[in-house]
Amino acid sequence: MNLRPPAFVTLAALGLISVSGCASVPSASCDTAFASASAKLENDAELFETLLECNSVDDWVAGLKANPAAGSLITYSTDDAHEFLNLICIRQPEAELCAEASSRGILDFDLDDPRLRDLD
Repeated sequence: MNLRPPAFVTLAALGLISVSGCASVPSASCDTAFASASAKLENDAELFETLLECNSVDDWVAGLKANPAAGSLITYSTDDAHEFLNLICIRQPEAELCAEASSRGILDFDLDDPRLRDLD
């Protein structure tokens, strides 16, 4: 019996690929914020709070995936989560997490678009 680790484990161990950007478990503060958003039907304020409590876009995505009831889907793919983040950032473009999302090309609008103020 030949027991070999999966190829990605070997490549990661050798430093040939990075898995650091793959957040699969949200930080405690991010998870708590999403759990709070999941507990309410009208949860705009709680969702805006997740932008403050999550450490990064990856952390935010992990938080939403762990607490999908905070949104409107049963489960979220990364692309679904990015689209939801896009919608939230339209209402909170000044959030640092939205700036990160913008710099990563996740948002489909410019954070300094003056028309965003008219949406509130």
